[in-house]
Amino acid sequence: MQITYVILALTGLSIALSAWLLIAPKAWWRVSATASVFQLYTVPLGGIFPSLSFLSALGAANSLWRGGGACSRFWMMRWYLLLCGTLLLSLAWSSNPVKGIREVIYLLTFVFLVASSYLIARQDRTIILRVLCLLMAFTVVEALLTILFRVAPSVELRFLTSPVARFFISPNTLDGMFDGTVTILDAAKAGGFFLNANVASVFLGVSAVIAWYLSKIVDRPWLRVVAVIDWLAVFCTGSKAGMALAVVVPCLIVLWEMVRVRRFNVLHVMVIFGALVLGIIGWEVGHEFLANSSFFKQSSETLDSRVVIWRFAASMAHQHLLAGLGFGGWEERFPLYALANGVNPNFPPHNAFLILWTNSGMPAVLAGAAFVVSTLLTLLRFSLSRNPLISQLGMGCLGAYLWFFIQSLGENYGLMGEAHLTPIFATFIGLLFACEMNSQPE
Repeated sequence: MQITYVILALTGLSIALSAWLLIAPKAWWRVSATASVFQLYTVPLGGIFPSLSFLSALGAANSLWRGGGACSRFWMMRWYLLLCGTLLLSLAWSSNPVKGIREVIYLLTFVFLVASSYLIARQDRTIILRVLCLLMAFTVVEALLTILFRVAPSVELRFLTSPVARFFISPNTLDGMFDGTVTILDAAKAGGFFLNANVASVFLGVSAVIAWYLSKIVDRPWLRVVAVIDWLAVFCTGSKAGMALAVVVPCLIVLWEMVRVRRFNVLHVMVIFGALVLGIIGWEVGHEFLANSSFFKQSSETLDSRVVIWRFAASMAHQHLLAGLGFGGWEERFPLYALANGVNPNFPPHNAFLILWTNSGMPAVLAGAAFVVSTLLTLLRFSLSRNPLISQLGMGCLGAYLWFFIQSLGENYGLMGEAHLTPIFATFIGLLFACEMNSQPE
């Protein structure tokens, strides 16, 4: 009987390997990108439920030896690979190396999807643009669900406890929904396909920025409607950071647009004037509002829990500055400290760089910082390109990643680890790399 199982396992592995080698990167990328909004979770493998989007992204690894490896000429990709290397190195002193291996595999899907979208865009970028338009249309489903769930919280709870939800949200995450770390159980928050309202606000905000600039590139006015719906839905998530960035990031984008084109237009003036008026009104009524609303109280409570987390991290840094705690170290050490200070012992670090330090120490922090700086500088350079396509793509990706990065400083998805957004960012960046290479003389 055991021999039969072994033969069946080897047969299945051989079929999977053959499919992986024979199926073109374009097919893997198309499935992963198209499924990124809905994820579509499958059967359990080794205690986890990989989504269709994730499995297809792994399949896109075959693009690396078909020409996609050329993306490594860009420094942001080199720093990203170095970051993955530092995470692998820290497995040597980790109490839970399986967690580390899983983390690195998830991060590498970004590389695979950048490489595959780069290959496709070098031949025909319209394929990429069509899929991106489709993805932005799908984001409206998330936006409308968020709005519905905010208006009718009971509908959200019924959805989350239904079998249907397990196709769109990881069953492991759903099973841990009542551990105290899930924010959408608060009636003042909503997340659509996300159990964390803050992460939902990131997804909607990033999608709004990308949809807005994509509408300029492909000349599809309906994409601007998508952008507005996604942007408005950010305010329905109830995320304080999301709502703040929904105002701040568009203003930063407009200011950079003015610097980039070296001129003002009516839209720029209206946005800046509107921001100033809102700032003045907010200054006048802000103290009274905050003193008499739950917004300030909830913000203070959130900040208090973050302070406890960061204070613990500071105490650990004195003892383990270089190597960090290793994968699994935070889960072993933090609960006792959390209970002694009255916060949830299941809370993770809530900061992208703090996550890197706890898992892999200072080398990972430095590699992560280099990746972020390199990414922002690369996107700034693209936004200043004289090629209109590269310029608009660069502006869209710059604004989107700026939102993503700023909010990562208070969240737990890392520098490029949010499953719904990784395929979208990878596709956009692969397209940018291809456009840059195609614009250069042979």
